[in-house]
Amino acid sequence: MSKQTSNPKNWKPATLAIHGLGRLPKAHHSVSTPIVQTSNFYFDTADEVEDFMRAKGQGKVIREHEYARYGNPTQAETERKLAAIEGAERAVLYSSGMAAVLLVIMTYMKPGGHIIFTGDCYRQTRDFATNFLGKFGIGYSIVDPTAEAIEKAIKPETNIIFTESPTNPYLRVLDIPAIVKVARGRKILTVIDATLATPYNIRPIELGVDVVIHSATKYLEATMI
Repeated sequence: MSKQTSNPKNWKPATLAIHGLGRLPKAHHSVSTPIVQTSNFYFDTADEVEDFMRAKGQGKVIREHEYARYGNPTQAETERKLAAIEGAERAVLYSSGMAAVLLVIMTYMKPGGHIIFTGDCYRQTRDFATNFLGKFGIGYSIVDPTAEAIEKAIKPETNIIFTESPTNPYLRVLDIPAIVKVARGRKILTVIDATLATPYNIRPIELGVDVVIHSATKYLEATMI
């Protein structure tokens, strides 16, 4: 590997999928990331537990893992590589694509707020909007997947624009920069489900999108392999 290509900034998606932004030491010097199946991670002494909990309470990290419910090395390594491929600050894995969609929406929605969805979004996403958002006191609009339609639907309380590109199943490709321009002009968060594209074909964050979601069992799984 030449000096030029050894710089992670010059790495292509295939290399980023293997190493992230740099190679990290792996157990027993393995090339591939081992699948860690343990549910617990041991401490040698009670003092180590106390130090760990005290540091954690202060927002400090002295070791990464304590219990698999909060994450394990395999998950953390996957998240690190996904963030590198996406060009994101970080990535978080959930148990399913819809879990990711719902957690993102529920994290950023506000009481009395309003969310705009484009009409081609995944059906279950639209079902959540129509059947559940009202119970949280959140308004919503479902509009055509164009920047013009989105801009017309914006209300003073709108704080999220949720879209998808290419859309599932119609494969419409949206003008993402135009949508981002509309959103940034109103200080509205943009979220895109890019499952059918993957970072190999489109990197929405480079186009100004705030949050990108994937259902990792689709095309993304194939590109990672």
